[in-house]
Amino acid sequence: MRVALLQIRLDPKSRAANLQDLSEVIDEAANASVAPDLLVLPGACDTGGAVSGRGWSNASLEGVKEYLAWKARDWGVFIAAGLHVRHGDTWGPCAVLFDPDGDAVARSSSPDGDKSTQSVRGIEMWASDIGDLGVFEPSIVESLPEHTEIGKRGAVIAVPTVASLAGKRGRNVDANVALLQSGATLGYYAYWAVVAEAGAKGAPGDGSGPGTFLRAPNGTILASADSPNKAIVVAEIPIGGT
Repeated sequence: MRVALLQIRLDPKSRAANLQDLSEVIDEAANASVAPDLLVLPGACDTGGAVSGRGWSNASLEGVKEYLAWKARDWGVFIAAGLHVRHGDTWGPCAVLFDPDGDAVARSSSPDGDKSTQSVRGIEMWASDIGDLGVFEPSIVESLPEHTEIGKRGAVIAVPTVASLAGKRGRNVDANVALLQSGATLGYYAYWAVVAEAGAKGAPGDGSGPGTFLRAPNGTILASADSPNKAIVVAEIPIGGT
């Protein structure tokens, strides 16, 4: 399986600029001579990295979701991205996995799933033809489970993170992502594809966070972004038929 981590800068003041940047980076990655099977984007793609503010509406957020679904269909790839979903009267972060048909087949904060999914405290898996794929939104749980069968057959779990988060929620994200980078938790079977927003707190190179990386089950960092700027990081892993 070929995985591309798309580290881009998000602007909370311009949805149009974000959609243009999303389009350009997706097209650039998917149009490679050896096309990736899975593209992973950072969190809050639908709000430009903002966690609150004007312009939030169901229609505008759903529009970005539909755009990513269209891009997945257009290129015939899986796309994982951090978006927002409504929980009652509030919006909450949610990692979403789109399949090559543009269907949202897994959501990190989904309260239930069908027979093709497996959920463990914010992680939802999807059994695909190229291997097991999953999504995880690290700000919605206090800590990661220490023991689970998730990924036992080998899996890639996408983790779109919002690097600019502040306060307790931001600290939870930092702690959980640090475990994914260097801890033993859940590292036995799964490949972790962690993607941070470019240029924000926690982006690689600014000394405040782990940034964007792909970690193997044995703890080896297979690929990572070496700067806080826009980057496309690609790695081949031995899962599935590619």
